[in-house]
Amino acid sequence: MKLSTSTACAVTLFVWLAISPVQGKMTWGIGQQAAYCCGSNAYNPLNEICCDKKIFTRPSAETKCCGKGAIKNRDPQSHAPSRLESSVAPSKSSGSKCDSNSFNPQIQICCSGKIHQKSSELIKCCGEDAYSFTDRNVLCCNGILHKSVPEDSECVGGVIYIKENSICHLSTRPRVDKHCCGKQAFDPRKHICCNGHRHLKTRGTFCCGSEVFAHYDKFSKCCSGHVYNANTTECCGSTIFEKKKSQICCSSTSEAVIYKKKDGHRCCGHHYYNTSLWNCCAEHLKPMSLKQNDRQLKERLKPLMELIPQVCEQKVFLGKVESQTLVETHRYVLLQVLWEKHLNSTDGPWLQFHVDHCGSPVLENGMTYLWEKVNDDYKPLSLPVDLASDVPHLYGLLKCFS
Repeated sequence: MKLSTSTACAVTLFVWLAISPVQGKMTWGIGQQAAYCCGSNAYNPLNEICCDKKIFTRPSAETKCCGKGAIKNRDPQSHAPSRLESSVAPSKSSGSKCDSNSFNPQIQICCSGKIHQKSSELIKCCGEDAYSFTDRNVLCCNGILHKSVPEDSECVGGVIYIKENSICHLSTRPRVDKHCCGKQAFDPRKHICCNGHRHLKTRGTFCCGSEVFAHYDKFSKCCSGHVYNANTTECCGSTIFEKKKSQICCSSTSEAVIYKKKDGHRCCGHHYYNTSLWNCCAEHLKPMSLKQNDRQLKERLKPLMELIPQVCEQKVFLGKVESQTLVETHRYVLLQVLWEKHLNSTDGPWLQFHVDHCGSPVLENGMTYLWEKVNDDYKPLSLPVDLASDVPHLYGLLKCFS
């Protein structure tokens, strides 16, 4: 049935996935993406073979042409081309382009801009390389052609899986019931993998860099990829320092700095200022001559991981700041409650309340924080929570309330 004119196949429009055009002739039941030309007929090289412009049914996957029309099985270990393969010369007048170069798709193949000669109808691209389904010890995995691999290898998750291998290498994978953790195999039912290091789950279920810790341990905390004892040390940004020493950490949402303690000095965000020279309001310093209210934050905002499990004993919830407005000395906050355990049903999902503007940390609209409710007051506890990367710590938070 003629549908319309088309330059792709004589004067008849063809369906790309169901019909193949060869020299103006259409073949039904085989898509062009899976078909090759044999003279003026299309065929599927997976199940058929073309020898001297005649189509034969493949008796085996490794059948090759020999002479004119005769077919026989090639020695699986031999990679020498048949007489038909070696007698075909590339054509330079095909009209097809591979990147900016001309090539003949009947005897050549274009792989990511690189031209290869077709030594087999079963040749396929793997990135810029070409290979055949019948090639031994070759495997295409995520666009990379691997050679000299065992015949029973498979591509799994971007790396090569060898069924009998239980040791992990850069390009191999362990047994089917195990996974790779660096160069070790691990069982996710018994182990946890942290940046390529395997740990028993009995030691903890949360990663801190390459280390592991338990969220229920009140004194094990994570600071920039290192586990520390919160009973004797403290985390300031990415630095661990000893408590009860002559040091203090001043932090904001952008920075955390350690200072030597001095009389008459306080933190204002990540600044440590002389109270006789400056006033602090909402983490911003202004000259003392302006005589504005000076407010010191009682506690600095901390990463969520540093707050668990202490917050399990507090009335906390996750809230996203929708908007803020200033009325005299108070800042009114409109909050969307994302998760709560101790709030009354009348409190959510929207909350509006006021805080002391100068004595409260800077909050960013659109960001989510962990909040605490004390009587009828609300205060933020955490730095902005990343709902994607903080999933393990959110799980720990939910776990302690379950």
